[in-house]
Order: sequence, then structure tokens, then C-alpha cells
Amino acid sequence: MDSKKRELSNRNPLISIIVPICNVEPYVSKCLDSIVNQTLKEIEIICIDDCSADRSAEIIREYAEKDPRIVTIFHEENLSTSQARKDGVSLSRGKYIMFVDGDDELFLEACETAYHAIEQYRTDMVQFDTEIVNCAGVPEERIQMNQKLLKPYMEEIREDNLVFSCWEEKKFGFSLWNKIFDGEICRKAFEKVKDGCFPKAQDLYAFFLIAYYSNTYMGIDVPLYRYKFGLGVTGSNNISVNKFDILLTERKIWECLTEFIKEQKEESRYQNILDGIYQHFLGECVNRWKSNLQLEDLSEGFRHLADIWGLQDVLCKLAAQNWNMASSIAEKMVQVDYFKHIPRENKKRKTIAMYYHSIRNGGAQRIVAALCNMWAAMRDEGGERLYDVV
Repeated sequence: MDSKKRELSNRNPLISIIVPICNVEPYVSKCLDSIVNQTLKEIEIICIDDCSADRSAEIIREYAEKDPRIVTIFHEENLSTSQARKDGVSLSRGKYIMFVDGDDELFLEACETAYHAIEQYRTDMVQFDTEIVNCAGVPEERIQMNQKLLKPYMEEIREDNLVFSCWEEKKFGFSLWNKIFDGEICRKAFEKVKDGCFPKAQDLYAFFLIAYYSNTYMGIDVPLYRYKFGLGVTGSNNISVNKFDILLTERKIWECLTEFIKEQKEESRYQNILDGIYQHFLGECVNRWKSNLQLEDLSEGFRHLADIWGLQDVLCKLAAQNWNMASSIAEKMVQVDYFKHIPRENKKRKTIAMYYHSIRNGGAQRIVAALCNMWAAMRDEGGERLYDVV
């Protein structure tokens, strides 16, 4: 990993902005322009290139040459946005931290507005509103649904932590990029994020940890972030098996959170929330299999789905989500070879017939029953019965 840090002044920046970047050449210049031209100038911009195959790394080098506030990190292999953010946060010095994805943009007054809000309310985080740009031509209903989900909760929250406010009371969402965070809390949380590749649900993973260590929240009804919906894996209407496999890695996030809670020895307190996250991930994966895979990919996708989540859980969730859509689900299941019977080689099976004379107080019946059960249980290398027993 090549890294470069520039001295800004004798004091730390007010805000560190973490920008993970990977193969976003068409968008990264607009993203960086929206950050370097912020009305609040006392910021540092930490750009982490996650082994881009296009000109993204070259572009952020060009910007870093012109602006001493830009810090660059270059991954030599693709490690996912989760690792990129963790590396960026560990290098940060800001009193507060914000996140921007490399294909999105900030409003020019975003840092100034967010900074004054978190200073005014003296909370561990402040959430602002989001403008969603439909970049995938998805139905407007889906855009409106996401707009609603991204709305900030407009009251102050003070609790022992914010996990229950988010996941149980559902007062606000877990996106990282529509909030400003206390820098020390954010750095503490990211120390608990596991190293490694987590290509899906990174926001949920990191925010769960931030929320666990945070006590206070406030929302402001001001749009400060421009979200380009549909440029990543989440927004696409039709997805390939490879992108579907990325979605399936959500289970790894649930496993990491379960391990974290076990380390805190608070399994009973958070079990319902962890179960809810499991069902949320499972439901999302099942729904994307049903709705977004091409017809020719349904069979392979179902096999991957069952391998990751288990056949029983997949079928139960599929039934629960589509109880009144049996016909349409049946049409899709016809394409799935997971359940097709593969005939075995026709082998003639021998029959063993047992006849015995029952004697009062004799043991013949027990012996015959034991022998019959033993013969009936015998199988060949393919799992077929060796004998019919009568």
C-alpha cells in the first residue's frame, strides 16, 4: 500500500472526508470537484484507490498534486470498500469524519453545514438529507422508497447506544455517507471492523459498530449529499450471477456482527436484532434471485443461494415472501435443476424374505427383526438400497 500524507497546518482539520474509489473513472472528477470546492476549507480528503483497473488512480494523483489537503492510499489488490474505508479512517486526523463514495457528490456547502450542526447539537452524529439521482432507469416508486428510507429523524436521541434506535425502533437508516460522525468514536468503531474483503453491506457493518459506541443523534432536514442510484450493484434492475454472488456475501457481515456481540458478552440483549439482520439479508438475496436474475441464470443462482443460506431457510423465506404468488414462483422453479431427479443406473435389487415360527418366550422374533433392519439399512456406494426385505 502506497500512502502519502501532507501537513495541512499546525492543527488538525475540522473534518476528514473518506473517499473509497474503485473503477469510477467517469464520475470521480465530479466527485472530487464537489469536495475540494467545499465552502469549509479546513478539511482533509483521504482518497483510497482499491486497485482500480481504469484511470481512477491516475486521476486522484492529479488532484493530489494540485491540492495539499488530499491524502492518497493505493491498494495493490482489490480489498473492497470496507477495507478502503478502514484504511482511510485509521489515517484520519479530523475532529469529525464524513464519507463520500467515489461515484457520488457532496453539495458545496455540505461540510460547513454539517460541521455547524454537529457543533450546535453536540451529538455523536448528525444525519442530513439526500438527493437521489436515478442512474439506472429504475421505476420511480423505487426511488421514492429509497428517498423515504434516507430521510433523517428530526428529533434528538440520547441513549446508552444507538443500535436499538436504528434497528429496533427504525428511526433512521444505517447509510454512512448521509451523516457526520465524531472522529474519535468513528476511529474506535473502525478498529473493530475486520480486515478483509466485504463487498456488500459494508455500511451496515460499520454503522452498527459506530452506533454501538455512540450515545447521541440529531437529524437536519437539509440535502447535502447527491447519491447516484444504480451505478453500483445495489441499484441495478437486472444483475449477473457474478453480481448476485456479491450480494450473497451479506451473510459474512452477519457472522462478523454476531462475533462482535459475543465478544461483548451481550448475546441475549442483541439476539433479536441479529436475527432481524439475518432475515433482512436472507430476504434481500431471495428477492433479488426472484426479481433480478435473467431466466438463464435462475438455476445457477439458486444453487449459489442454497449453498450460502441453506436450502431450508431459502425455501421458507421464498414461501413467506411470495405466499400469494405460487404460480409465478413455480414458473421460475421449473428453470431450477437443483431439484431435478437424476436417474441412477438400473441395478437389479435382490429380495430377502424372512419366515419364522414364533415360540412363546422365544427370542426368534427379536433376532429376525434385527436382521431385517440390518439388511434394509445396507446401501451401495451410490446410496441405493442393496436389498428389498419382506
